[in-house]
Amino acid sequence: MGRSAGYIATEIAALEAAITTLQQSMGSDGTTVQLADYAAKCARLDKLYLHQDRASGDAPMLVRGVVRGLR
Repeated sequence: MGRSAGYIATEIAALEAAITTLQQSMGSDGTTVQLADYAAKCARLDKLYLHQDRASGDAPMLVRGVVRGLR
């Protein structure tokens, strides 16, 4: 089931807030874990921006195929 552009925007806002929090606490002893979490969240954020553009029509997907059996 697809998600609406509004739901995707909400998830993007939550991830951006989480990334901002991680950036502020990178100086602590657990830096390695935080950097891995930071990279994972940034990768998820990139995918969400792509999905948001597709859902809003800013970057539509082009799909080619053959339709058979219409006669």
